[in-house]
Amino acid sequence: MKSSQSRVMLVTGAAGGLGSALSMAAAVNGWQVIMLDKNERGLERHFDAIVAAGGVEPCLQPMDLAVIGPADCQQLSAALYHQFGGLDAVVHCAVAFQGLQPLDLIQSDEWLRQVQVNVNAPWLITINLLPLLRSRDKSGLVFILDKQADEKGLWGCYGVCKSAVRGLAAQFKSELASTNIYVHAVDPGPMRTALRLSVFHSENPSNVTSAEIKAKKLLSILETAAKHQDFHICLDDVRS
Repeated sequence: MKSSQSRVMLVTGAAGGLGSALSMAAAVNGWQVIMLDKNERGLERHFDAIVAAGGVEPCLQPMDLAVIGPADCQQLSAALYHQFGGLDAVVHCAVAFQGLQPLDLIQSDEWLRQVQVNVNAPWLITINLLPLLRSRDKSGLVFILDKQADEKGLWGCYGVCKSAVRGLAAQFKSELASTNIYVHAVDPGPMRTALRLSVFHSENPSNVTSAEIKAKKLLSILETAAKHQDFHICLDDVRS
C-alpha cells in the first residue's frame, strides 16, 4: 500500500462534461484524481490536457458501468486501497441518456441499461468504496441530480433514475450521518454539456454556464466538506 500526500478523488463519467471539468479543476488544485469512464480515448485526451495544464497526473480507470458487477467493484476497491490507502471523495458524474422520449416507447434493453448505469452502478461502487472513504478524517460522497428531468415528462428512464438517485443519496446521508463521510446530492443547474445540447437544440450555448464553472463550485464543496451541512445543493447557489 502506498501513502498519498495528495487528497484522492474518484470521478465516474470522467470523460464527460462535468466529470472531465471536475477532474481538471481538482488535479490543477493538487488532488490525485482517478478518472473512471468507458471512453478510453476520452480519458487519454483529458489526461493529456490535465498534464499540459500542470495538474497532478491522473490515474485512468477504464470501466463500462453498463456491465460491471460486484466482483469488478471489489477489485476496484482493492486496487485503490493498495495504490492510495483511501479516498477523500467519490463523485458520481456518469449518466446514460438517450434523448427525450415517452416511457411507452423505450426499448426494454435500453431501460435496463440506463437503470444499470444511473442507479445500480453508483450504489455498487459506493458500497465497495465506503471503507476507503471511512479511512480519512473526513471525506465527501456526491451524487448528481437533475431537477428538471425528474419532475417533467418525456425525460424517460433518465428522469426516473434521477428520482431514484435522490432517494439513494438520502439513504446514504441518513446512514452515514454519524460518520466522517459527508453526503451531498448536487443539482448543477443548467450547464453547457453534450447532454443539454441534445435536448435544447435551439438554445444558444454561450448563454449557458460552462461545465468548468460548475466544476469549480463543486470542488469548493468537496474542499470544505465539513462546512457544507446542506444535503441538497444547487451549484447556482454556490459562490465561486
